[in-house]
Amino acid sequence: MNQVRIFYLPVVLAGIVLLFTGCAPKQNLPTDDQRLEARNRVRCIAVLPVEIGTEGKSDMSFEEAAILQDGAAFMGTLIRDQLVGNNHVRLLSSQQYTSLLPANLGSETALLKTIGAQLDCTGVMRTTLFRYDQRIGGSFGVTRPASVSFAMHLVNIADGTTLWRASFEETQQSVLENVLTPSRGLRWLTVEELLDIGVTETLARSPYFESNG
Repeated sequence: MNQVRIFYLPVVLAGIVLLFTGCAPKQNLPTDDQRLEARNRVRCIAVLPVEIGTEGKSDMSFEEAAILQDGAAFMGTLIRDQLVGNNHVRLLSSQQYTSLLPANLGSETALLKTIGAQLDCTGVMRTTLFRYDQRIGGSFGVTRPASVSFAMHLVNIADGTTLWRASFEETQQSVLENVLTPSRGLRWLTVEELLDIGVTETLARSPYFESNG
């Protein structure tokens, strides 16, 4: 039986967090010039529905696949919330995406080029969710913390080259385990909360989007 990992909030711990918060690494956000250059390079971006990554997981159960699929659907809403208001972004629903698929899918590059051409977009972004593990326990004590892994890939449909790529992979640690980066707060997050943080941070680092986070 796994021993419950109890995470208490003593005053001394709060003092440690305040002491080291100033040492926590800052996000490298794009400059205004980098954003302008990116917008000039890509006039329109089609954002495809979130996919699930099952490669190398031949032993994945039906229940595990269903949980990952639920996570992909939730992640789609997070991306939509972050990018709403970006006039150069076309957010596709699953139904819209399916309607754009050609009878003969061909290669991935050809597929993305077909979709982009139909939407008059020069860039297409694919997002893949690989891990979506809910915490086991509560806000202040867990036997397993939340864990998330995903990747985003923006492709230039003209030649299939990568315009921007990013990934996020995190299993939450307690402040005591990772005292120099206490950015996740003083409690154990749900997988939904951790995924929200991951999407917000990742999109904020891209020069191609104006994130609402």
